[in-house]
Amino acid sequence: MRGRHHHVDGDDSFGLYQALREERQLPLGTAMTNPDVTTSPGGVSSGSRPDDPRPALDSGCKHSVIPGQRNDSTNVELPADMMAGIVVPADSPPDPFDLKSLRLPQDFEANVGVKKALITVPVRKPAKEWFIQVHPLEEYRIQAGVVELKEDREMYWVVPSLWPQLISEPTFGYRMLFTSMTRQGDLFIWPVRMPGADGRIDTWNESALEAAQRGQGKWIRVAANMGIGAYDVWESTAVLPPPRWPDTPFQELLRTAFKGKLIDNLDHLALRKLRGEA
Repeated sequence: MRGRHHHVDGDDSFGLYQALREERQLPLGTAMTNPDVTTSPGGVSSGSRPDDPRPALDSGCKHSVIPGQRNDSTNVELPADMMAGIVVPADSPPDPFDLKSLRLPQDFEANVGVKKALITVPVRKPAKEWFIQVHPLEEYRIQAGVVELKEDREMYWVVPSLWPQLISEPTFGYRMLFTSMTRQGDLFIWPVRMPGADGRIDTWNESALEAAQRGQGKWIRVAANMGIGAYDVWESTAVLPPPRWPDTPFQELLRTAFKGKLIDNLDHLALRKLRGEA
């Protein structure tokens, strides 16, 4: 139909309707939109008079024609009975397994307002396969007196008032407690033995203290080297995101780490076991 221009007057509209319908092989009563059809001002479409038995051109379709202008609209909404049996192509639904949409950003928890609750803070050495960092702020480390029961793998916080009375206890000693974190975001307290009263320190703890210094702002691995009697330290060469340190005060981290493991009197069960009284 492109290339042919039809001028429709009121008396000729039904004839044009019939011609267009037959050419397009449409059933009688189907509304048609032809960009080459114009309606003269004052022209009357078929079916517009009450006594005209011919089918109306719109046939229930939502369609408008501006008299005297070309009608380029192709968005015609057909009645439900005319849509029966017509397959309308639909847009492809989104792929629920699209890998790009499934990957989460590094800051996903921050974006959705998720905050990890610190229910447990272990007190332990880092495993040899861990990459860790040490908190760079001085206020997140402290020298403390502790009782370490290696067989039970437990460490107790000792209040300062008891330090002088426990100085001769072999399991009592001083540790520097470093706030540390793994690549997986797990927080822990790393205890490193401090020099004794004579200022001497073994190579194991000397290398551990040096490792803790290197781990401030860098991802490191620490593993025992039995051949040299000290710890080896490896630094990550990859560009990795920094740890997300919690805003919890260090005092609260210590309270959580030593929950149920506070020695504040000489009758504590752990001390009584060491004296053979329990």
